[in-house]
Parts: sequence; structure tokens; C-alpha cells
Amino acid sequence: MISIIIVNYHVAKEIEQCIRSLARAATDVAYEVIIVDNSTDEQERQSLSHLQSIIPHSRVKIIVNNENVGFGTACNVGALQSSGEYICFLNPDVIIVDNVFPSLVSTLNVNRRNAVISPRQHSPNRWFDFSAGYFPSLILEALNIFVIGRYIEAMIMNAMNTKSVHTVDWVMGAFMLIKREIFMDIGMFDPQFFIYYEESDLCFRLQRSGYSVLYMPGMYIEHRGGVAGKRNYRFFTMHFYHSKLLFLKKSYRGSLKTALMCETYAQLFAQLILWTVLFLPFPKKALQKIMGILDVIFTNTHV
Repeated sequence: MISIIIVNYHVAKEIEQCIRSLARAATDVAYEVIIVDNSTDEQERQSLSHLQSIIPHSRVKIIVNNENVGFGTACNVGALQSSGEYICFLNPDVIIVDNVFPSLVSTLNVNRRNAVISPRQHSPNRWFDFSAGYFPSLILEALNIFVIGRYIEAMIMNAMNTKSVHTVDWVMGAFMLIKREIFMDIGMFDPQFFIYYEESDLCFRLQRSGYSVLYMPGMYIEHRGGVAGKRNYRFFTMHFYHSKLLFLKKSYRGSLKTALMCETYAQLFAQLILWTVLFLPFPKKALQKIMGILDVIFTNTHV
């Protein structure tokens, strides 16, 4: 059985669409759905209650947190309450187009050292694939100062998609299928990451322990992306860079760590200049972006 874990943070509407797509597509798969609610809003919680009637042949459990504990910690809470042999971490803004689960599970089981597998998570694009990638490097992070490193990385990933399945450094946490036993043994998601980079940290630890992270671009899901992030640019901008710096501090050593962190701070200052220039045409978004960047530069702590 597959335990599908979805974290809610004021996205009840998207979760309903996600679960309905799951019910349509995964008709011959044994699964349970565990929704971990971080919203701390009574109206939001009431809107989740009817979701248990959408999938009549599978158990739907809703776990309510008393506060927003972050994405990784909420996933851990759901995983501890799950019973499946496999755990699938699924973002609320994902639509299951086809039944991808049988192919992913069978591929994952080819080798006992395979730990994680993910399908392509965006609409097919001629040039870019943002579903997976590489750990930070000096070249890519230098290019990210000019906002092009991530796109070059996505072009490289897209060029590699001639292979049906291949190993990657990390896969996007919007859809991660992992063997439950391995997830528990590795220590689950690190709760230090409130949101962002928790999947990179998990994949880094898995590979350091001798496991493989697989990417299967031949299988496809629709990931709309950034639904919650567009509602509070300051909050999510601050947490993105805070988590990135935390990942670098935790995963790298010596001069390489220092250089990568300097490049990340250079990215912050470049973003500060960019959004200052864009303030007049996009005042609301620019102000939130600038405040989020300043939060990182001057405090590097949660707001």
C-alpha cells in the first residue's frame, strides 16, 4: 500500500482538486491519504472535512496541527501516522493525470538501494525541466547571481530526458515516492528546514548513505506550482534563502562552503537591486520580496 501525505496551508480548494484527480487516476492502487493541516484556521479545517467522502474505497485521515510547523515537520507527522510500505509526499497543487504509481513502484524495486523516485512534474517543455537537478556547485551558483543558473540546470535536465530513468542529485518535493523503511531509517525530513530544501537535504543524506535517487521523466504529473507562495512573497522568499543557507552550512565543508555561501549572499544583493528596479511596475510584490530579502540579510531567522 502507498501512503499519500499532503500538507495543507490554506489550500483546501487545491487539495480537493488533487484528491479528485487521484481518485480518477489511481483506480487499481491500494493507498491511503493523510492530510496534515498546518492552516490553524477553523474555517479552513471545516472545508477539509468533506474530503473524506471523495475516495470511498480508501481511508482518508486528517491530522490537525495547533500551529504551522512547516512542510518537512508536517510530512514527518503524517509519515508517523501512515501504514503503507511506500510513502508519497504530494503537494496540494498537483494533478494526477495518469496512474503513475505502478510504474514508479516497480522501477523503485529493481534495486534495494533505490530509495526515492519521482516523475516529471511540469508540462512538457521544449527547453526546460525543473523537476530534478544537481546539488549547489560553484559554477551554477555563480550563474544564479544573474538569475540564469537554475535555467541552465533545467536545460541540462531536459537534455538528459532521452533516458527513461536516470539517477539525479535531488527531485522536487512536490511528488516524492520513497520506501517507508528507508525514510524512517534515514531520520525523515530534518525539522530545521521550515520549508524549501528539505527534499535536497533528504536526498543528500540518502546518497551519502549509499542510496540512489531516481528520476523518471517518461511518467508525467501536472504541478501548478507556487500556489501558496504567491500569497505571501515575503514569507516564502525569506524561507527559501534561509533554507538554502542552512543546507549549505549543513552539507558542505571548508572553502567550498564559504564560497557557496558568499555566492548565495551575492544572489540576495542582486535580487535586492532587481526588485528595487521593479518597484514601480510591481509595487506590492516588490515590497514583499525586498522585505523577505532583508529579513535574511540582517536576521537570517524565521519571521
